[in-house]
Amino acid sequence: MMEDKVLGILDDIYVAINVIKDNAATKEDLKAFATKEDLKAFATKEDLTEALKPYATKEDLKAYATKVDLKTMELSICDKISVKIGQLHGTTVELMKKEDTKTLEILEIMREKKFFDDKDKKRIVIMEPFAQMML
Repeated sequence: MMEDKVLGILDDIYVAINVIKDNAATKEDLKAFATKEDLKAFATKEDLTEALKPYATKEDLKAYATKVDLKTMELSICDKISVKIGQLHGTTVELMKKEDTKTLEILEIMREKKFFDDKDKKRIVIMEPFAQMML
C-alpha cells in the first residue's frame, strides 16, 4: 500500500517533468526575445523622470482649487450678491419715498399758489411708484 502511494507520486512527478520538458523554451526560442543591447534603446526610469520634470504633479496641483471648492465659492458669492441686491433695493425704495414726500409737498405749494387745481394734483398723486388714494 505504501509502495502504491510512492509509485503514484513518482508517476505524477514523471508526468510533470515531461510536461515541462515538452513545453519549455529552447535556446532557439530564446533568440527571439530582446537582448540587453535591444533594451538599451528603451527609456529608463531616470529618462522618464527627467522628461516629466516640467509637468505638474499631483502634489503641485493640490494648491489649486477643485471643482467642489469652486462650487462652494460660487454659492458664497451668489449669496453675498443676493444680500447686496436686497440692501440696494431697500435703500432705493427709501430714497424714492423721501423724494415722493418732497414731490407731494411741492405739488401742494404749487396748488396753493394756483398753478393748478385739485383735479390736476389728484392726477399726479395717483401715479406710480407710490400712488396715493385721494378721497
